[in-house]
Amino acid sequence: MKILAHVHTFNDELVIDDCIAALTSQTYPIEEIILVDNHSMDQTLDRKFPDKVTVLPQKENLGTSGAIPVGMEYANSKGYDWIWVLDADSVPENDALEKLIARYEGFPPEQREKVGFIASLPVYLPSLKPQHGGIYSGLGIVGVHPDEDAPYYSCCFNIWSGCLYRMKMVRCVGYPNKDYFLDWGEFEYGHRVLKNHFDGYIDQKSVLFHNTAGVPSLRKTIVPWGPFNLSGFEFPPLRCYYMARNMTYFSLYDNRRKWAITILRNALKLGRFLFGFYLRRESHKAEIEAMWRGIRDGFNKRLKNRY
Repeated sequence: MKILAHVHTFNDELVIDDCIAALTSQTYPIEEIILVDNHSMDQTLDRKFPDKVTVLPQKENLGTSGAIPVGMEYANSKGYDWIWVLDADSVPENDALEKLIARYEGFPPEQREKVGFIASLPVYLPSLKPQHGGIYSGLGIVGVHPDEDAPYYSCCFNIWSGCLYRMKMVRCVGYPNKDYFLDWGEFEYGHRVLKNHFDGYIDQKSVLFHNTAGVPSLRKTIVPWGPFNLSGFEFPPLRCYYMARNMTYFSLYDNRRKWAITILRNALKLGRFLFGFYLRRESHKAEIEAMWRGIRDGFNKRLKNRY
């Protein structure tokens, strides 16, 4: 099987080097590695890479949801069977890809034919906490809580990084919606994968370490409120905008599974984020304004807008 590894880059040379080194040392051979350069403004990529690495420079920052279709189109044009998507701050264990392929080949033929993706299990640094996938259930969109001893489990979506997508599925389903830019693109694409009767899995034996740069843009924090301590989040206005816009748009227009309950759950989630910002002693005016603008743009179907 011909496998292409796709990395969308940050402006951090050391992070890229760690990812590339992990890919070139995989025990299952990768034919080619592509770096989708999201219009970086420094000289991070102006240097020599291993022979199997191809750099695809972009004229503008496409975000994650825009960079992945670039890689999928390239994989399709080159006749690849699979595309393995990774963030630049992700480092898979050396046998991660081999385990994914072994899992796929271990399925009976009728199950293999329905596979849309198999993903490595992302383990976040420095906490070493796994990021499990999610499903569309009777309660809307919920996370999976698998048995730790289960070698793999079914899911509808997970974060992009670590997902090995089958190109046969991509040709049937189409490419991710590039206008999601950041956040919730995985939900939108996973929804389409499921709607087209393909299955997704996470292999818990195939491990990928995520956030190797050590500076996550979404961080939990404690918000004092009188005698109580409430949990909240700190993340930049850009992420506030895209999260609010895309969550609103997906809930109202792209989602067709448990539509009403999904809207309710996501409205409560957005309300929790906003309430957390309003409670802080220090000003979060930029974050609050970004979230309200995102909600308006999502409601009015303005996905072409950028922060």
